[in-house]
Amino acid sequence: MDKLVEDLITIEAKTLSRIRNIADVKRVIKVMKRIAIDSDGLRYEITRNTVNPFARGLSFYPSLDKALAYLDPDKALSLFETADIDDLAYKVSYFDFLTDKETPFYTHEELAEVIELFIAYLKANKSWLLAIGYPMKSFEKSPWLYSNLSRLYPVKIPFTVQGRNPSHQKIAEVDGIAERDSEGNLIFNYTWIKEWFYDLEPLGALNNCSYEEAVLINGLQDKDIQYIEENRAKIFNLKIEILELTYKYLYQDMNANDYWENCMNTIANKLTKDANQQFKKIESAYSQLFVIDNKTTFFFTCLSAITGGQPNLDTGGISNILAFIFFVEAELTIGQMHKTKSRLLQLSKGIIPGSYYDLVFSPSILAIDEAITQSLNDAKKTMEFNDFFDERLRTDSEKKLKMILEVPSEKYDTLKGIRDLIEYGHVSFNLENIPFTSLSSRKKITPIALPSGVQWEDITIEFSDRHNVKIKYKNKTFRRDYKDMGFEDSKARKPNKQWEFLYLLAENKGEISWEKSSFGKMANIRKIEQDFGYEFDKDTSQNKGFSIIKVPDKTKKTKELLSKALKAVFSIEGDPFFPYKEVEAYKIRLKLIP
Repeated sequence: MDKLVEDLITIEAKTLSRIRNIADVKRVIKVMKRIAIDSDGLRYEITRNTVNPFARGLSFYPSLDKALAYLDPDKALSLFETADIDDLAYKVSYFDFLTDKETPFYTHEELAEVIELFIAYLKANKSWLLAIGYPMKSFEKSPWLYSNLSRLYPVKIPFTVQGRNPSHQKIAEVDGIAERDSEGNLIFNYTWIKEWFYDLEPLGALNNCSYEEAVLINGLQDKDIQYIEENRAKIFNLKIEILELTYKYLYQDMNANDYWENCMNTIANKLTKDANQQFKKIESAYSQLFVIDNKTTFFFTCLSAITGGQPNLDTGGISNILAFIFFVEAELTIGQMHKTKSRLLQLSKGIIPGSYYDLVFSPSILAIDEAITQSLNDAKKTMEFNDFFDERLRTDSEKKLKMILEVPSEKYDTLKGIRDLIEYGHVSFNLENIPFTSLSSRKKITPIALPSGVQWEDITIEFSDRHNVKIKYKNKTFRRDYKDMGFEDSKARKPNKQWEFLYLLAENKGEISWEKSSFGKMANIRKIEQDFGYEFDKDTSQNKGFSIIKVPDKTKKTKELLSKALKAVFSIEGDPFFPYKEVEAYKIRLKLIP
């Protein structure tokens, strides 16, 4: 074993043992070796004889520290000593996803009840929504409904909202400031400013103003804003009708066969082709927003053509309504959340705990594990249904509205949650292995015809712009775009994360290093950091599932997928990246020119 790695694991184990009052440090060290993974997501016990995992970033998953928050030390250690670690990791991650407050983890009856309450909530907030596009209160009964459907095309972004973070669509309470009503909902106190700013320097000089005087969202034209303010009531009424229709289907347990048809007819009756076209254009402008959160206190925005993984400002408009319809129809036909919640309630005596660890020693654990596995199978079916839904939406909207409606992929938040688990490697299947959602099988790759024996170092990729490249080998030049090379996000119909990562490498001379830390200090990559950033364990007194230096999960997965894609394009077997242990960086062998 590499002494550096052993020392690091020992430090982590001793720290955790001290915090959790565990006397048998050697036992903890053995467990930490079992859960250690390198930056490529490989278990340390597999890679220890061939590479130095610390040089590529060492992390620990599933987190023993988290298990110790729910189990006594002997039980937690016994579990980690005997369990299949990868199997345990996917069950813990998926259970956390289900029980997260942002996940619509409801039975049909529960969903009907919360929708009924949400309809009343929207009606109570109607005057605010029609006036400024924001509600006067949060909706704590369902953060999921609140995040997706509580707004109504706001045209201004508050400077502060008493601890509420508008960029991430979540509630953050500041002690002693945020006021709640009798139902626990936050009562908002919006403040507005007259001018845009792009750094923190002028904060002291900024003055609050009335809503009427506040600066408009950068990117919306005056005619767009006028149209929104004149037509908010139409979207509000459409939203209420869809919610009431959905409540009826769920409450009365109606057949789902005509749910979509009724929803589509409601949209066609409420909004003309011109209205839909106008709102589609407006939502495109919203998608360009880049919202930065500065320590949950001040919020400001700037215009960016690439959001770089930052959450868009949800409008609560047509795209959100269509994504809601998708979720409900999927639940009525497949029932991923309904069946899982019903089964787990039955097996846990009516109360589902917040962690898988609370159930792991239950007499019903085998049945619980079966329910989790079945739920993941239903998640696969839901992904398949999403493809069908998108295609039918395009066909039916063209027929009924004489235009094509589409839902941006990020609006399907429950599917995004599943795909994030897949991307992090925290579930036991991945999209490439699912026959009915095989994204890779649908990508049309145009291979580059090169003679045998070509090495990665012989190839130059020069970016003409963010979409097109010139590929050079000796005296030959090939022109390709991201689609030709298989780098299209088939849902969003734009370059995927691997293409963005390739461009980021080009901007950084083909190399990104975490140990050297210079990458993270570069101001010009702020827009990419949310997707391809770096993480440090700043609090070494606690084990948070990663170590002192960590190549982020998203980055290592993106790098793996980029390597596979480049091999497919150029038909070269070797790794297009240098070994991490040699260069302490993600350094690509090809020459890249931005």
